[in-house]
Amino acid sequence: MLRNFIKIAWRNLYKKKLFSFIHIIGLTIGITVCMMIFLYIMNEFSVDRFHKQGKNIYRVMRQFDATKNMVPYLSGPYGPALLNDYPNQIQEAVRVMPNSGLITLKNNTSFNEKKVYIADSGFFNLFSFPLVKGNPSTALKDPLSIVISQTTAKKYFGNEDPMGKVVTLDQDWQLKVTGVFKDIPSNTHLDFDMVIPITNYENTDWFKVWRNNNEFVYARIDNPADVAALEKQFPAFMQKYMGADMAKMGAKFDLFLR
Repeated sequence: MLRNFIKIAWRNLYKKKLFSFIHIIGLTIGITVCMMIFLYIMNEFSVDRFHKQGKNIYRVMRQFDATKNMVPYLSGPYGPALLNDYPNQIQEAVRVMPNSGLITLKNNTSFNEKKVYIADSGFFNLFSFPLVKGNPSTALKDPLSIVISQTTAKKYFGNEDPMGKVVTLDQDWQLKVTGVFKDIPSNTHLDFDMVIPITNYENTDWFKVWRNNNEFVYARIDNPADVAALEKQFPAFMQKYMGADMAKMGAKFDLFLR
């Protein structure tokens, strides 16, 4: 019986070539679109799910009371202050400042890099971006260190071992390669080709200004119950550190964890 069905179907396809072609093309397009939508949804749901500590990582958001809009941009003092004020609730805080810079090699070849992250030394411990060379716990301990992606290592040094090589940032700082990480996957909101320590900027005046908006702060909170408790305490935190600024600006800011 199945054989007869196949024969009949084949005859109809052969007799009505134009309609058959249109139907087949339509079916193919429909299946392709469905597959693309499915893959897109799967990718969206997998964003940042690969971090081993992902369920405990929260991004600190700042809200302006006039608009109620939350933004992820904070400034340098927030991370250390949160750790200092809530040591029992926040186990770790990592600051990340997206930047760009001119990298110059020993042979005077230069690259204008757009995906530079300036981060705390715990960056590779908090986030699961595997290092193929170097130690994630110590790679960013030295202020004059730099950790680069595999593609960047290949671009700079070819087949040579990049570890210990020195590059110059913005014709000023001599940075030594202390680690190489696997290229960043597409299913993450973090996008970078290299990371340098944030300690290089901590003593600059602009870095200490609370009302600036130049970096992200990520907090590791192991106990989910502490999240709501912390958010209730954040108004007092903001008043403590931003009270004078808020009064001067005639505005109120608050923090949330997302």
